[in-house]
Amino acid sequence: MFYTYILLTVLAAPTAVPPVDRPSLEIRAERMEVNQKTGKVSFTGDVKAQRGKLLFRCGHLEALYKDGKLLTMTASQDIRVKSTDFEAQARQANFDQTKGILILTGRPKLIRGKSMIQGKRIRIWIDDEKVIVSYMSMGRWMD
Repeated sequence: MFYTYILLTVLAAPTAVPPVDRPSLEIRAERMEVNQKTGKVSFTGDVKAQRGKLLFRCGHLEALYKDGKLLTMTASQDIRVKSTDFEAQARQANFDQTKGILILTGRPKLIRGKSMIQGKRIRIWIDDEKVIVSYMSMGRWMD
């Protein structure tokens, strides 16, 4: 199986805040389509994105760039997120690189050990290891 491979160094940060060293982002997929005019890059087929400790998998991912820097990513199709501390699942996801926030929607679940929580929207601050679950619909906490 042929995989398209791209390695992107993402160091985007808001201009009002001093630059933050962010881990590089490595994306692999079966197919990649680039539109230089719009700055949009589409990845399809067994998409795997690695950013530091975070592994992100999905069927389709669209990234938006400006001046060679990643701004946002939008994902769909069987989203699975894995980190050293947690795992998550969702139907849709949006990642804002400038804020370092991953937003999961579409029956998102967050799993940590034997504990699981589900809500309408789960926001994960990747670099700060902070999570907010909105409209929690189900939770199970176990030691």
